Amino acid sequence: MNTSCSLRSALLFLALSLVGAVRTSAQESERGERIMNASCQTCHDVRRIQTSARDADSWSALVKTEMGRGAK
Repeated sequence: MNTSCSLRSALLFLALSLVGAVRTSAQESERGERIMNASCQTCHDVRRIQTSARDADSWSALVKTEMGRGAK
């Protein structure tokens, strides 16, 4: 196999890997949105959720608190 063919194969592999990563990220975003719509918006306006500046740990703590209050 020559260098040109190896390079093409590597680029194809990289491109397919990126497509898979983007698809997975989009699926996770859709899942998160479904959960937010079903669980959070029964009590909270979406704007309140969208404007809340939190990191992952802070969101996790908030979700646990809300579940303790009855969120499902």
